[in-house]
Amino acid sequence: MGMSCSTDGAFALGEDVWLIDLPPHQVRFFGGLLVCRGSSLLRLKSAHFDEKAKKLTFNAEDATVLCIGTTTRTVVIGNSRAALQHCTSYSDRHCLCPGDREFLSSWTKLCPSM
Repeated sequence: MGMSCSTDGAFALGEDVWLIDLPPHQVRFFGGLLVCRGSSLLRLKSAHFDEKAKKLTFNAEDATVLCIGTTTRTVVIGNSRAALQHCTSYSDRHCLCPGDREFLSSWTKLCPSM
């Protein structure tokens, strides 16, 4: 068992998709070099979300940084089909920049377990 991380004030955007407040310098703790404008993007192999307490808990070794943003907003995506479906339906409802569309189209490569 590795280091456990938790964040208060987590907000569920959908099943296995959350928004947390985590500044870029703290996102870097989990690795990754790709810098993007806006929110950071973090993928988790597994996590526990306490909706009542608004707390997201996960093991540090389960985190993969997909990009390090320039704001404290960090989108956390679980490793599940539900997370993929939420992100895909979001892209269908909202105008996304080319990088977002490219990320969503390559999701299955990032999550081979699905």
